[in-house]
Amino acid sequence: MNSTHIAVFAKHENSSKEYLFAVPNDLYNINKGDILLVDTKKGEEIAIATSTIIEGENLDEIALKFGAYLPLKKVKAVLNQRLKEYVERNERERILLQIKELFINSELPF
Repeated sequence: MNSTHIAVFAKHENSSKEYLFAVPNDLYNINKGDILLVDTKKGEEIAIATSTIIEGENLDEIALKFGAYLPLKKVKAVLNQRLKEYVERNERERILLQIKELFINSELPF
């Protein structure tokens, strides 16, 4: 009897090849375009989701047809659009504060 598996297709930056990654139950909400931290044979890498969640009993068969090795490597974390916007907003604020501090603390002649 087959059990249901959850996976997502993703590709690494500057690569056109898609890979299939296993998705743990607690990371179920992945959308196309989300930034993923994934396990690879070279260690942890960043990938971009090229599909939404794929769920089914025969994902191992699909993975093998795509040339994947079993067991599939896993998605470890997801940076979805909402979290990405939060990080970008806070990073901008942090950089602006650093620039402001540089000008306040500098002894520029003008």
